[in-house]
Amino acid sequence: MKENLVDARGLGCPQPVVLARKAILADGIDKVRVVVDNDAAAENVQRMAATENWETAIERAGDDIHVVLIKRQGLEAAAERPADDPPKIVVLITSDLFGSGDEQLGWALMRAFIRTFKDIDPPPRKMLFANAGVRLTTEGSDLIEDLKTLEQLGVEILSCGTCLDYYGLVDSLRVGAVTNMYEMASALLGADRVVRP
Repeated sequence: MKENLVDARGLGCPQPVVLARKAILADGIDKVRVVVDNDAAAENVQRMAATENWETAIERAGDDIHVVLIKRQGLEAAAERPADDPPKIVVLITSDLFGSGDEQLGWALMRAFIRTFKDIDPPPRKMLFANAGVRLTTEGSDLIEDLKTLEQLGVEILSCGTCLDYYGLVDSLRVGAVTNMYEMASALLGADRVVRP
């Protein structure tokens, strides 16, 4: 099995994911070892690999994290979308307010907007939270239970890691997972429809 090594230590988001994806798309590569120096980068690489239908394993060596990606073979590699699969709807939320104008009204509208999704069929595939929108997925948000309900319905809740870091909320995430710009851009480009409040 041919292996490709990617040293992504010290690289900021989304570079580890970008380099890992280039490596798995190279001709004749069945195995890629991506070395990173933080858990967020390792998780981001793993999620990217899963979307490309590659298996992953984590190995630790001191402060380094080795994300081992292995190409699926044969029937396991086929990941076709069924004919009756609902459209891929992605919701992008970049503020904790809905629209512009009165702040109190904006808060109320955003809460109503998010709470409505549990009654819509089909629900969105993903909800991406960026910029001030990450405040809705972190401690102190009164939408945590609503977002957890959406997760149970199969909605993937993803918050921008750079944004969480900027607002000092990395340790305050209460629902969903941390994501990166590469994964967000891929989700938006791969969506059948993108919805923004």
